[in-house]
Amino acid sequence: MEGKRSGVQQYLINLMRNLFLIDKKNQYKLFCNAYKKNSLDVSEFEKFSNVEICKFNYPNKVLNTSFWLLKYPKIDKLIKDLDIFFAPNILFSAVSSNCKFVTTIHDLSFDYFRRFYSLKRRFWHNIVGPKKKIVNSDAVICVSQSTASDLITKYGVNKEKVYVVYSGIENRIENLPADRQGRELGIEKVSKKYNLPENFVLFLGAMEPRKNIVGLMEAFDLLKKQANSKTNQQSNLKLIIAGSSGWLEKRVRKIYEQSEFKNDIIFLGYIDEKDKTVLYSLAKLFVYPSFYEGFGFPPLEAMSAGCPVVTSNVGSLSEVCEKAAILVDPYNVNEIFEAMKQGLEDEKLREHLIAEGKRQVLKFDWMKCAKETLNVFNRIC
Repeated sequence: MEGKRSGVQQYLINLMRNLFLIDKKNQYKLFCNAYKKNSLDVSEFEKFSNVEICKFNYPNKVLNTSFWLLKYPKIDKLIKDLDIFFAPNILFSAVSSNCKFVTTIHDLSFDYFRRFYSLKRRFWHNIVGPKKKIVNSDAVICVSQSTASDLITKYGVNKEKVYVVYSGIENRIENLPADRQGRELGIEKVSKKYNLPENFVLFLGAMEPRKNIVGLMEAFDLLKKQANSKTNQQSNLKLIIAGSSGWLEKRVRKIYEQSEFKNDIIFLGYIDEKDKTVLYSLAKLFVYPSFYEGFGFPPLEAMSAGCPVVTSNVGSLSEVCEKAAILVDPYNVNEIFEAMKQGLEDEKLREHLIAEGKRQVLKFDWMKCAKETLNVFNRIC
């Protein structure tokens, strides 16, 4: 849909933008297939003289079935003269034996946490065969050391062909107008658009079981109960849950209906990309108690907008956030509650987290990601 991109699509677009800027030596061919309209607009890359957009109009289900059962057609034969085929994620594909295959793995949640996936998604992963594709790749790019370790441990992948290349993070503060009046008008416009409260904790991400929204709401209930008993500054605190709908959203809704403080919990749904900065910057605290992430964009995005962060101490989140966030056990609701309370009430800690967060995000740059990805291509070809 227009203006609505997945995390993998965001990764691919930002990688290509920077890759094509730094590499004038190699020729790039973008393989685009859609029976009707392609969900990802790549027209911005037509301006690069070394980029060719190769469009095909096969029905995706037919093409994927052919890739799966017949290992045909070979993508390198369709678009011709291909040395490397790069897949930005696990997907159906088929290439000739003399064409190098490089794939990016964002996480192994589909293997470690199968219960968090619908039957349809489990079936999809079973037939696409992630393990075989990863093992047979000439090089595997992982977006974190955590994901790389998972690959080597879980699948026995040769560590010599595994490369850790961190994704980049957009500087959210730069998205706001530079002048004070323009910034205030921009913030006011977004606040009215979403009817934002004055005092709120924010979660932003897909509404799916892996994100642990249920645990977040239970911790928020504890926070509100304490606030009501003490009549303190959190008595008017709201919890905003923003993001697109996902699998098992009904369970989240059920817990919401049972909450004593459901009137203080606000579901905003999908947020326009251009509006996210304002939400991050206005939130008193960003809480992201996910059970598992291969990288974890939202906590870093919140940091870049100057918002203190509470997130999980598991998977890649502790790796990419380090000491710039309060890290909690996502399975321990009391621990999430205590971290939220501390992050809201301890001013010195808040100032520390904001300062550390702004330093932490400088480690994640799309240009650096592009350069290191290009190094992988050059190594294997």
